[in-house]
Amino acid sequence: MQSIRQMRTLWPAAVLIALLALAGASLAVSTSAQADPTVQTATDTAAVALGTSFSFQGQIADVDGVPFDGQCDLIFELYDAPTGGTKLGEVSKPDLPVSGGLFAAQLDFGANAFKGDARWINILVRCPAGIGNYELLPVRHELSAVPYAVGLRPGAQIEGSCRAAGPTRPG
Repeated sequence: MQSIRQMRTLWPAAVLIALLALAGASLAVSTSAQADPTVQTATDTAAVALGTSFSFQGQIADVDGVPFDGQCDLIFELYDAPTGGTKLGEVSKPDLPVSGGLFAAQLDFGANAFKGDARWINILVRCPAGIGNYELLPVRHELSAVPYAVGLRPGAQIEGSCRAAGPTRPG
C-alpha cells in the first residue's frame, strides 16, 4: 500500500519533468532551425510557389448505392465541353484508396489547362484496382471556380473573356 501512495505522488512530478524536457528539446530544435539557413521555417513556406494541382473528391458506390471500400484505378480526363468537345488532358491515379466510398485525389493538368473558360472532368473507374475494365461515369463533372484560383498566382496572365462588372455597392 505504501508503494502505491509513493507512486501516486511521484507520477505528477515525473510527468512535469518529462514535459519540461520536451519543451527544452523543442526550444533547441526551433533555435537550431533559425540558425541553419537551409532549414525552411513556417514563415518561408508562404513564399513557396503555388503549383497547378488541386484536390478532387468524390464517392464510388455500386449500382445499388453500396459504398466501395478498397483500392481503385481512376482516370480523370479534362474537357472543354459537357459532352463532345476537346480532351485537354488526362491524369491517372492507380491504386487510389477508397474508404466508405469516399476518395480524394490531387489532379494536375498543367499550367495551360485553366485559362478562364469552363472545364469538365470525365472519370473512368476500375474497382477493385487492376481487375476488369474501366467504366466511364455517365456524366461529366463541371469544375467550379476553385481550381481557377490556380491561375491567379503572382505573375499569372489572365486570358479569356469575362462579363463587364456591374455597379458596386456603396461602402
